[in-house]
Order: sequence, then structure tokens, then C-alpha cells
Amino acid sequence: MPDPFAEQIYLYGPPFSGKTTTGALLAAALDLPFIDLDLEIEKRASHLIPQIFQEEGEAGFRQHESAVLAKIEQSDPAVIALGGGTLLSAENRRMVES
Repeated sequence: MPDPFAEQIYLYGPPFSGKTTTGALLAAALDLPFIDLDLEIEKRASHLIPQIFQEEGEAGFRQHESAVLAKIEQSDPAVIALGGGTLLSAENRRMVES
């Protein structure tokens, strides 16, 4: 029987809606890794999100966001909390929906 959780599970909602808290609990219950997209962006960019916005603007931040999401999309199954604006991009929506 195929594993029903062999893909990523994405959580999306407005800022401060509980995606990180819910995602961590869900990941633990399913024995999957948990990834917070915003934290992953900060880790890979070596900058906090407010710094990225200040130095590169929203367009620069969205480029980081799409690049990190593309790497995550190709990784092993996990529960992923998306940022509040992640799905504003048609390409990001395509990645999440595939």
C-alpha cells in the first residue's frame, strides 16, 4: 500500500494564524520533518526577513522565497509552513499544487 504521506504537506494562511505551531504538531504526529519557509529563507540568505526587505525590497524577498520553495519542493516528504504571501506567485502555486 502506498504511503499516504509520501509528499509534502503545505500549510498556508495569513501571518500569525498558527501555521508554525500547527505545522510542528502535525509533523510530530506524522513523524515527518517540519520546515518553516520563512526560517529556511533566513537561514539560506544569512539575513533576517526584515533585512532582506530593506536591502532587496519585496521583489528580492520573493525571489529568495521562490528559490527556497523550489529546493524544498524537490526534497523528501515534510510538513511545510508557507509565508503569508507565498502563493501570490503563480509559479509558487504551481510548485505547491504539483
